[in-house]
Amino acid sequence: LVYTTLDGRGSALIRYRTGDLIEGGITWDRCPGCGRRLPRLSSLVRRVSNIKSLDLSKIKGTYVNFNSLTELLEAESEIEEWQVVISKPDNDPFEVDELTLHVALSPNSDFKSLYDRIQKRAKTSAEIQFNTIKVHNLDEMLKRVGMETETKEKRILDNRPIQQSPTEKIGE
Repeated sequence: LVYTTLDGRGSALIRYRTGDLIEGGITWDRCPGCGRRLPRLSSLVRRVSNIKSLDLSKIKGTYVNFNSLTELLEAESEIEEWQVVISKPDNDPFEVDELTLHVALSPNSDFKSLYDRIQKRAKTSAEIQFNTIKVHNLDEMLKRVGMETETKEKRILDNRPIQQSPTEKIGE
């Protein structure tokens, strides 16, 4: 659903737009703020393209919902910018997956408590833990995620080498 002002003041149009999802849709319940019974939209808006591009992936033998992981990191007020990198040690396709979280922290953040909190929440919501959490300055992180230089920010990078199937190896 999309809320559009018709002329910049007062008049509004609520319409559907391809690619937007609103959890809960329109509600006619009494507004907790003003008490009126007017149609209201839920504030939980998601882009369909984000959901499709961040589907389930197997990490360390566990299927991980990257949407849950994204929500967890976006909700953390001490994190200014973030990026998750999935890789293998020495690019060996038979090694165990490594999960690295790169972050830029807001000023006066306590890294130790943030580290513990992130690891605990990641374990609870996504059943994973980060091997490493690396802190960068904000400019570095903006470059890493491609903010304003890429068409879409690179939040989750899968740098694992592609493993060939046994039949492909035989035919080489």
